[in-house]
Amino acid sequence: MSSSIAVYGPGNAAYGDVVLWVGDGETVNGVVTIHPTDNGLATGNSRFPEAIYGVYATGAIDTAGATFVPGTARKLITSDRKTVEINVVRGATLAILGPTLQFVPDGTTVSVLIVGR
Repeated sequence: MSSSIAVYGPGNAAYGDVVLWVGDGETVNGVVTIHPTDNGLATGNSRFPEAIYGVYATGAIDTAGATFVPGTARKLITSDRKTVEINVVRGATLAILGPTLQFVPDGTTVSVLIVGR
């Protein structure tokens, strides 16, 4: 069985062959650090020698309240594409301040999908 993925960007331009990297990490101080390399470390060889087109992350928190659903934002991609950092926040209601955002607790699992080549 063979499969292919066609990826298009602005103006319907084809990106050509792409690599998908999938993995999990845990937050420390509201940040998850991912190393999309052949050995999972910053010292490995990048799985994306040319470019990273997109980073998609979902924090895993079991909650019934919409306020506490996590949100993510890409913080950093190093120039060698060996390290990706993602901020992870959740809503909170503080008595004095009302609704606000704060970093998720340490150890929150984050699933990540990176698309590049």
